[in-house]
Amino acid sequence: MMPAFAEQDRSSPESSSTATAAAGSKEDEMNNKHVLRQAQLARELQQLNDMLADKQQLAGQMMRSDEQLASVKLQYEVSIAACYSECRPSVL
Repeated sequence: MMPAFAEQDRSSPESSSTATAAAGSKEDEMNNKHVLRQAQLARELQQLNDMLADKQQLAGQMMRSDEQLASVKLQYEVSIAACYSECRPSVL
């Protein structure tokens, strides 16, 4: 009859290779999850960058529109002032 520790020694190499394979499989699974997560984050970052670029372009257009509106307003005010001065009789 063999001692109990001898049976453990015989099963140990098999169980250790199974454990190593399981650990490797878990590691591969974790690596795959990490790669997929990184890809998802990269897509999200690209979407955010695209949205930011669109907003910056819109802000630039709005600034140009504001500048043009200020110019038109100034011309209008000058025209109104000229009309008032022409339409009002001068009092001396």
